[in-house]
Amino acid sequence: MPGGVDSAYERFIYARHLFAYEHTAALLRQGLKVLEIGFGEGYGAAILARSGAAIAAIDNNKAAVDNALARGTPGVEFSFSPGPDLPFAGATFDAVAAFQFIEHIKNAGDMVSEIARVLKPGGRLYLTTPNRIHRLKEGQKPWYRFHVREFSAEELKGLLAPFFARCEIRFVAGPRDLFEMELNVARAASAVQRWDPLGLRNLIPYWLKKQAFKLFSRGTGQSRAPGVNASDFRLLAEDTDGLDLWAEAVK
Repeated sequence: MPGGVDSAYERFIYARHLFAYEHTAALLRQGLKVLEIGFGEGYGAAILARSGAAIAAIDNNKAAVDNALARGTPGVEFSFSPGPDLPFAGATFDAVAAFQFIEHIKNAGDMVSEIARVLKPGGRLYLTTPNRIHRLKEGQKPWYRFHVREFSAEELKGLLAPFFARCEIRFVAGPRDLFEMELNVARAASAVQRWDPLGLRNLIPYWLKKQAFKLFSRGTGQSRAPGVNASDFRLLAEDTDGLDLWAEAVK
């Protein structure tokens, strides 16, 4: 588990991330060339590499890249890329993984175009992003400061469809009590957003925000979250408690 994950809510988020990586790794095979965009701490790239695929992992955070390079991961080549253009020739990769990434991008259409460019014909994009429907009211801006835009299933499909021959959107669902915990955090964060139109909350140090995570995740889902893992999540065709959107697009 990455360092600093110590609240029930953070462990819940981490398990959702693990689900995306483990599910994708099961779809890969030895010999494929795979790009991960926005690898963060790099633990997900290591999971993808277990498939035997050759993983190129890029991030625009220089410190994250330096840390990943210092640790080293067999089968993974970490590198820095400031974006928005991807530093690869066209038709380089068999698959691209972009988990909890597209919501951070200002010009998401340009990013998706770049992803399609570096994929080989028939290549696949695997993507997750938070499900806006359960987090935000219609027209509400994201309450998480680093999110530029959050998507509904229809909006995400509309973003991907111009660049891919086929696109399927499904929903990442978990236990109902953990879904309720997510809703509790979203309601609290939305309320803070209304009370703080100037964004002064962004000046609060992260260690203090972590205490808020513990407070708002108290009760519903709290006892289950410490033991939650990737196997507690599943993909559904219909949005019944869909925490995240899962997209699989074929070029």
